[in-house]
Amino acid sequence: MMRGTSWLRDELKRAKEIGLTVHIDDKICQYQNPEEFYYVLEEAPYMLDYLSDENGKITGICFNRVKDEYLV
Repeated sequence: MMRGTSWLRDELKRAKEIGLTVHIDDKICQYQNPEEFYYVLEEAPYMLDYLSDENGKITGICFNRVKDEYLV
């Protein structure tokens, strides 16, 4: 496990438990085990966003790669 990625495991586990969709770079991902997604953070930093419906109910989570020009 990569150092500092426990938040990712926790979010993916929670999303799976409550039936949320998971998107990585705007692509819907299917997974059986949150551990499978640790590779996401290996190449670049990612930001977590929540997706919601028109009533504000959270329907999914999305991990988007942070572009180099936004990193300080």
